[in-house]
Amino acid sequence: MITKDRINELLIYNGYSLFWKKNNKKAGTINGDGYIHIGIDHKYYKEHRLIYFLFNGYFPDVIDHKDGNKQNNSIDNLRSCTKSENSLNAKGKKHCKSGYKGVTYEKRYDTYVAGITINRKRKYIGSYKEPIRAAFAYNQYAEVYHKEFARLNIL
Repeated sequence: MITKDRINELLIYNGYSLFWKKNNKKAGTINGDGYIHIGIDHKYYKEHRLIYFLFNGYFPDVIDHKDGNKQNNSIDNLRSCTKSENSLNAKGKKHCKSGYKGVTYEKRYDTYVAGITINRKRKYIGSYKEPIRAAFAYNQYAEVYHKEFARLNIL
């Protein structure tokens, strides 16, 4: 297991990223999962996990990027959470035709349905003629049920 001393021996944190002390170059590469990975002593670590460890002294099971940007590793953007909390902060699905998180299009009724997942169960919010109204309804529920982990639609 890597130690704080070993990280501090090799790297320097500039407020948003880690850099190699030996040449002042940005450490790591962006891998297929979109995270920055840094190789130290023949093992790869995700940059955000190293930064969280430097500031908090432990590696939590899950670290959430508050803004959803996997490469924004400012310590203010990182927080420990559960898998469930992390999924609440996920972006909407790419294949979503409505363009909004929590909103699906019902072709047979020609309506947009708002729904939200609470404690692993899907809850129906309502049906709307315009997707923006369904997105607004989703946002209201997300603020109440998902609290600080709510990923709101931009309206």
